[in-house]
Amino acid sequence: MQKLKLNTRSILSKCLFFASLVVIGILAIPGHASADRYECKPSTTVKKCIQDNPITRNLQEIVNFLSAGVGILVVAVIIIGGIQYIVAGENPSAINEAKKRITNGLVALVAFILTFALLQYLIPGGIFG
Repeated sequence: MQKLKLNTRSILSKCLFFASLVVIGILAIPGHASADRYECKPSTTVKKCIQDNPITRNLQEIVNFLSAGVGILVVAVIIIGGIQYIVAGENPSAINEAKKRITNGLVALVAFILTFALLQYLIPGGIFG
């Protein structure tokens, strides 16, 4: 019986592909959020007007949804690496593979945090908006 080997890159690439399809599908819905139909009230500030814009709100919801998915995947990769490390015993190649998986999970987490911070800076009304 062959060993079941989890290919993290394959899983992450499939998840990213699915997430991009979801984003494209949401943005492609006709009439879902149109900037030309949205008008600010004269009494609102520019910042409040941008935050209330349906496109901005939808982008923020998409980023938050995908953030939760990435967080779950990163935690799962680190847990799988920890289990591999525990099960490895005295096998040095298995220990190195487990350490590499944990390190990759932590690098992915740091990269995601930086990307999330950049998106929050770019999307008006985000955390840094």
